[in-house]
Amino acid sequence: EKERQQSGVVDASGCMWVYLKDLRMSEGCFHAHYNLFYDRMGNDGPLLPPAAALAPTLWPQFHLRWACPQESQAGEIDAHYRNMAQRFTQIQK
Repeated sequence: EKERQQSGVVDASGCMWVYLKDLRMSEGCFHAHYNLFYDRMGNDGPLLPPAAALAPTLWPQFHLRWACPQESQAGEIDAHYRNMAQRFTQIQK
């Protein structure tokens, strides 16, 4: 966070939400951004994400590969990757 403040990241990059809010305020109550494909008559209420999206699955073998290599057996993953890369080069020949 200290590096972000020293670099002035907040001042150098804009916030999309602030931009949209300012755009809405400049055009009155009408908001210029809307989904052309949304059919109000075909939907009784707001669109909800599918059930699968509500229960995300974390893949510890990928996440822990960078966070905690000793817990995710990073050596085995790297060896598997090397074997796959070697097979791929053999197939290309």
